[in-house]
Formats: sequence, structure tokens, C-alpha cells
Amino acid sequence: MPLFELLSRHGRLPAGPINSGLLEEWGAMTSDGDDELERFLRSMGELDAEAAQGGTAYEFLPVAAVLALGTRAARHPDRREKLLRWLHARADDLRYRVREAVIEALCRVGERSPEDLVHRSAAWMDGFFHGAAVLRALADDRVIDRIDDTGILVERVDAALLLCDSSNRAMSRYPGYKELIATLAAVSPRLAKRFGSPVLKTFEGYAGSSKPEVRELVVALAKATSQVGRQKEEARQMKKTLEATAKKPRDPRAEKGPTRQRSKKGG
Repeated sequence: MPLFELLSRHGRLPAGPINSGLLEEWGAMTSDGDDELERFLRSMGELDAEAAQGGTAYEFLPVAAVLALGTRAARHPDRREKLLRWLHARADDLRYRVREAVIEALCRVGERSPEDLVHRSAAWMDGFFHGAAVLRALADDRVIDRIDDTGILVERVDAALLLCDSSNRAMSRYPGYKELIATLAAVSPRLAKRFGSPVLKTFEGYAGSSKPEVRELVVALAKATSQVGRQKEEARQMKKTLEATAKKPRDPRAEKGPTRQRSKKGG
């Protein structure tokens, strides 16, 4: 398609940084329009990794479509639910630029309607990449200070922690699991600073996790908040909980194996 060739040619991929100016122009041009335009954008965004391979000029196409539909979702509340479901399906795309575009799309929705994003994002906490995308959007500068519903925000954090904590051992090698753990580590100090005690207590609830990565999130947050004036006491409580739930070091001397029974020789 000539339009696809034109966009790909000027997208600057893969040689340089993506052409953000063209992305914004494309988003502005397509943010309004009828259902036919939206169907076209969806088909463009659904180009798979074979048709628009990552690391090639054609990767620009799904990225541009995701951002355009994110802008539409932000500007048109009546279309938002349907478009968020569509974006959800792109959140674990094989191509990292597409995944990053989904996060930016959520940020645009959150910038316009922060409370709506918090409430609608419950369905996103069913997957590792999906949950990471939501948390990164909610912690974004354009969104975080405009969220008033602390209770729902904490529910999202708890859902992300639970997803990691309840996953089986094999999942710890999955890139999505690593992404969600890294995201929780990155955003937790910001969320704790903004929403305070409810966030800290939520993390404290996972101090006894059998997953080292999850427990380390609690350790890191306790350390990060230990010097913050109004959070010092809660940080101390987190450390006490961590100490109380820590596994005792193994003492091989205390482990008594089976002993051999020697029979007496008859005289």
C-alpha cells in the first residue's frame, strides 16, 4: 500500500530514533473520524511481526496506529472501552516499540481522564506486560498527581504483586514477569510518595513472599522510604515485618541424619 510505504520511509527506523514528529502529526490527523477510519487504523495496528518486523522500517506502522488509537481513546470517551480492549491485545506484542506505544497510549488516556483509566484498568491486571503497562502509565508525571481514588490505585498495585507472587517458578524466566518486577521496583517509590501508607502497607503484606524477587521489592521500598520524613515509621515497620518473616539461615550442625544401628555380636 502506497501510504504504508510512505509512512515507513519517513519513520526513520531502524537507523535512527523513531520520527516522533511524524507520529504526532499522524495522530492529530486521525484522532477524529468515522468508524471506517478506525477500522483502517486497527488493521494497521494489527500488522504482525512478519508483515511489520521489529527492527525494520515497517515497525513504524503498528507503532503509529497504536498511538493514533490511544489519542482517539483519550479524546472520545464513548469509544474508550472498545479501544482499551484493542490496546490490551497489543500490550504483550513481540516488538518492544509497540509495547512502549501502548504505554504512551494509556498515558494519553490518563492525562485526559485519570480516574477513568484507574477504574477501567482492572481488566489489564491479568498479564505481566499488561500490568506493567498500567503501572507505568499511572505513575507517569502526566497522570499520577491527578488520581484521587487511592483505594482503586492500591488495588491495581496489589493485583500486580499478587500476579508475581502466585506465579509458578517457571514464569520467573518469562520476559513479562521480569518486566513487571522491574516496573514495580521503578514505580513503587513514586506511588508511595504520592499515596503514602496504603501503598506501603500493600507492599508490606508481601514481606513473607517465597519469591525472592517479590520480597526484594519490599526490601527496596523500605530502604527508599526510610529517610522520608512522614514515612520513616512505616519504613521501620516494614523492616520489622521483613525480619520477622525472614528464613532462618540453615545450620548443618542442627540437621541430624539417620544413625546406623549396630547390633551386638552374640557371645
